[in-house]
Amino acid sequence: MPRLRRGWRKRPAQLLDSPETADEVARFAERGLPLVQLMRPQRAVASATLTVDAAPGIAAAIEHLVALGHRRIGFLGHGGEHPVDRSRREAFIAALARHGLRAQSAWIRLMTDYSSAESHAATLALLASPERPTAIFAAGDNLALGVLKAVYDLRLRVPDDLSLVSYDDILAPLCRLLRLSAQRLVLPRGVRGAMRAVESDATA
Repeated sequence: MPRLRRGWRKRPAQLLDSPETADEVARFAERGLPLVQLMRPQRAVASATLTVDAAPGIAAAIEHLVALGHRRIGFLGHGGEHPVDRSRREAFIAALARHGLRAQSAWIRLMTDYSSAESHAATLALLASPERPTAIFAAGDNLALGVLKAVYDLRLRVPDDLSLVSYDDILAPLCRLLRLSAQRLVLPRGVRGAMRAVESDATA
């Protein structure tokens, strides 16, 4: 957990990245220090937050796949009801609709977390279907790693046999090495905004 000091200010501040539970956030809030929740905030605890609108990035990813000629596009994502997870699912469906495509339930696999193990098993099942997708959109880089393992287990190749696009920028160097298209997420302005929120909170 980074503790930030801003020049003359002696009071530390807290940035909490993707907290798992509201209890975790509450423990930090109880310290009485300025707090900003990043990416996956727990709304039950009041604080400044920094989130990302996934829709533009996911729209660009789907546009890329459609431009390559894909019409059967699968989705791997988180099945939870956190706004971040829900927004990525909804953005995928909306992006398909803009190209006149419908999300097929048979090509959608929802995980309980963003683990490569779950996405590996889901991809094996997905690719075993008689009319399997020609491309997969993974709502996180860790999910994409599971897809890659399944593809290699089946002796298929990316992108020759299956196109794969992932969202996030966690594994960018590995993505380039493995010829995986990743929709990059860059947050310099957002982080600066979070810092301003911390400063404002600290002086309130």
